[in-house]
Amino acid sequence: GNIPLSVLLQRPGTYAFAIGKGLTDGVWWFYLFYLPQYFNRNYGLDLKHAYWLIVTIYVISTIGSIFGGTLSGVLMKRGFSVNSGRKLAMLSMAVLVLPLVFVPHMGVLFPANPWPATLIIALAAAAHQGWSANLFSTPGDMFPSTAVSTIVGIGGAAGAAGGAAFTWFVKHYFSLHPLFIFALAAAAYLISLAIFQLLVPRLGAAQEETRSP
Repeated sequence: GNIPLSVLLQRPGTYAFAIGKGLTDGVWWFYLFYLPQYFNRNYGLDLKHAYWLIVTIYVISTIGSIFGGTLSGVLMKRGFSVNSGRKLAMLSMAVLVLPLVFVPHMGVLFPANPWPATLIIALAAAAHQGWSANLFSTPGDMFPSTAVSTIVGIGGAAGAAGGAAFTWFVKHYFSLHPLFIFALAAAAYLISLAIFQLLVPRLGAAQEETRSP
């Protein structure tokens, strides 16, 4: 039957998923809202002239979603456990986001060419989508199917809160500290995965324990 919310709130997996969403959803909103501003400030491009740069980022991010989501399945078919297959895929995506730290330097290195920065952001956006596809699978790895929608709902709320907090932060500090904002966005995934690993050392093990007595 359905597992009461009070029971789910005692499970580390609930917090692992919520923190993962809370720390990384905001990075996606950052791409969404601040890319036009970034291209305008650094390269003097208005929305019309930045159009293909932004389209490129979204097209590449869609590929990331498919690739990242498939990666864990491929690893599991090759004999990896649910735990190592899922977490290796998440680690790969977290590492692919790291080059974001170089984006603020691209305007200096390539003052007239926005493409190097665009491709780094596209890679990070693709990795975000791959990360999200895997993160979304973890409630099914940790809980019986009757509890998954509740866990996803809690994660969605955490993601919205994290998104609002990061957007506020970016709004107030982006013009002063772009290096710091890009470094935060780059590190968010590895930090999330480290917390996830601490809370849920073994995915797939918690399903049985969570069954309501």
